Amino acid sequence: MQDSEKHYPEQLEAEVSSSRARRRKSVPLEETTLPNRGFGYALIGGIVAGILEMLINVALTLFNDPVLTEAAVQGKAMSLTTAYMALGVQCLNFVISLAICFIAGFVIGKITLQRTLSFYCGAIAGIILYLGSFVTRYIPGYPGDISSTAPGLNAGAFTGGIVLTIVFFLIWCMIGGLLGRWGGWLATRRHPYYLEEVAEEEQ
Repeated sequence: MQDSEKHYPEQLEAEVSSSRARRRKSVPLEETTLPNRGFGYALIGGIVAGILEMLINVALTLFNDPVLTEAAVQGKAMSLTTAYMALGVQCLNFVISLAICFIAGFVIGKITLQRTLSFYCGAIAGIILYLGSFVTRYIPGYPGDISSTAPGLNAGAFTGGIVLTIVFFLIWCMIGGLLGRWGGWLATRRHPYYLEEVAEEEQ
């Protein structure tokens, strides 16, 4: 009785290994390896997603121009209603941008089956969105634009502004990349290549 109990784990492990071997044989070789597709897919997907984010961002901003203009005019004396409406517009822009990064990563994951490329796609989309929103601030008449008559900045303030710009640039790059990778993970989570990786990690 003790001998059978002693050999039972070994028999179970042998059966599991045999089952995995049969499963691998039943799956075509091309399905257990990733296709050799390059960075071009991620680049194109990121550019398209970034431009789409910018167009939606600009459209929502212009559509809510009266609210944003009123918020800028009121300044510190802004009413609670105006503050909530302006915050709602910004939050809606933010959520839509995040959703587009996620969807772009999902699509690239489906096409390339490579989660790293999904990360690159989302990162590129985030970079384009940030650079675009940064540029629109200097367009005359654009809601929330920087007035050209503003007094000049000293060297310290200019350097601080550059550092802050770089920090937010990296933050947007990381946020877009992580959302893109999340979408890529969701698109490839059932692919045999990744299922095999999980099985090997559990061993």
